[in-house]
Amino acid sequence: MMHHVPQANAGQAHKDSTVYSGEQNSESDDGHASQIQYVEAKRISIPKAPGMPKEWYAIAHEANPEQFEHWDENKWPAKLCFVQENGKTEQKCFEAVATGRSLGPCQYVGELSVVPIFKHKYPQTGVLFLSISSYGGSGALHLMTLWVFDENAKEFANILPEITFSELGEYKILQGVGDALDGTLVVADWTYEEGEGHFSPHKYRITIYQYDQTDKRFELRGEYCTKTKYAEEPVNVISQEIENIQESILSKK
Repeated sequence: MMHHVPQANAGQAHKDSTVYSGEQNSESDDGHASQIQYVEAKRISIPKAPGMPKEWYAIAHEANPEQFEHWDENKWPAKLCFVQENGKTEQKCFEAVATGRSLGPCQYVGELSVVPIFKHKYPQTGVLFLSISSYGGSGALHLMTLWVFDENAKEFANILPEITFSELGEYKILQGVGDALDGTLVVADWTYEEGEGHFSPHKYRITIYQYDQTDKRFELRGEYCTKTKYAEEPVNVISQEIENIQESILSKK
């Protein structure tokens, strides 16, 4: 069975699938062009999926910190490249740029791993890439993308809308909690109430995404704010909110 996965709109991808050279031009304060070299941060092999020719690797890159001056790294997003070894190396790359909160580049590589999605349905696994936007201090923002192999295009496509969460947030792809929630992606992030400090207990905004087998991507299915305030460490909000998450989903059936 052929599966077509449309490109989701999180971040910015190279539409022309050009080979990634590992360098990017910049302009210094004196107007002269220079080159920022990217260095490999993490690499994983990807299990073979239906229709996947040869072997693929996912490689995450960051701009070389030795070339930064005066917080210049804020300009350079982390990159995720999918590399196929088939007698020649082809790299199709994604730039980690968050647009929804107008924060721009996510400069650092967070998590890169193969994660389970569904046990018996497509897609069974995906490549999870978390990139981090940080401008100093204790605040940070994660940009989350999830990639599966598109048999028609013969490349990997992101199946998430743009999803971001702070350093106080968390995510889970649910399994073993009943058929209604199987493969559901849940994201929890703190909300501010007057008088709270950064490290105070907070209520959390829960957003719930489920995979649409027709559109071949995750879509928002529900959201709510917790009644309980949760302490920052450890962040374990989703496990404690399972009943409320299930009620939110079932109420829309």
